[in-house]
Amino acid sequence: MEILGLTHFKFYQLGWFVWNRMVHMFKPGGIFEAMRQARNSGMVHHFGLTGHDTPENFTKCIETGILDSITVPYNLLYRGYEPTIKRAGELGVGVVAMCPVGGGSLAYESDPLRKATKMDMPTAEMSLRFVLSNPDVSTACSGMTELAFIEQNTRTVRDFDPETEGIYEVVCEGVDRLRQTLGEKICTACGYCMPCPEGIDIPLHMGLFRNWKVLGLDVNSKQWPGNCVRNAIHTVPEQQKVTKCNKCGQCEEKCPNELAVRDTLDQLAELFSK
Repeated sequence: MEILGLTHFKFYQLGWFVWNRMVHMFKPGGIFEAMRQARNSGMVHHFGLTGHDTPENFTKCIETGILDSITVPYNLLYRGYEPTIKRAGELGVGVVAMCPVGGGSLAYESDPLRKATKMDMPTAEMSLRFVLSNPDVSTACSGMTELAFIEQNTRTVRDFDPETEGIYEVVCEGVDRLRQTLGEKICTACGYCMPCPEGIDIPLHMGLFRNWKVLGLDVNSKQWPGNCVRNAIHTVPEQQKVTKCNKCGQCEEKCPNELAVRDTLDQLAELFSK
C-alpha cells in the first residue's frame, strides 16, 4: 500500500482458486483467517477469488457466502460460466469477466462473425459489449498491450448502453449459426478426452480448429499476426503439441460428442509444416 500510495484496498483478489484447496484455506492461520483480519482492520474492504476451476466448483464456492466477488473467464466463444455468473447475481456477488476477447483471439477481425451477427463493428468491440451486456457481470478485465487498445476499450464502454442495444441475443444467435458450419457436433471443451497418453492438449487444439474454421481466424493474418492459428499452434509447449499424436484413438472413444478428433488434429498438424 505504501508503494501504491493507498490507505486500503477496495477489492482484493486471491488466485488461483480450485475447490479442493478450500479445506486448506480454512485452516487456523490460513488464508481466510488473514482475510478476516484484513477486513476487520479496514485494510481490505472486499475479497474475491480468481481461477479457472469448473463452473460447478465456483458456484459451490460463492454459495458459502464468504466472498464478495469472483473472476472467471467469459466471452462469446466460451459461455460455460454463465450458470455461475447468474448465481452470483442472485447472491449479490460481483463478477469480473476475464478473457472477454478470448485471450486475444477475438482481437482479430472476423468477417464470418460479422456476417453471422449482421453487426458492423470491430470484433473486439463486439466481444467486449457482449460480455458487458450480461446484467450479472460487474466489469470486464481486458488485456491491453497498446495505447490503441486502451482507447478502443474505453470508447466501447463509454458509448455502450447494454439495456437498450440487445446485443446478447444477437451475438448468441450469430455464433450458433457459425457453429453450424462445423455440423451439429462440435467440441464443447468438456475435457473428457483428457488425459492424452502422449500429453497433447486436445481441448486447446480443438479450440484453435474452431477459431480457424468457424471464425475465419486465418493462418495468414497480417493485422494480428500473433493471433492467427498458425502462429498460435507454434506457441504450444513442445510436450503438448499436436504433432505428437500417434492415432491411438482413445480421445475419440471418450468423446461424448463423437468427434473425429484425429482428423481434426491432422489438419492442424499440416499447418506446422507451412
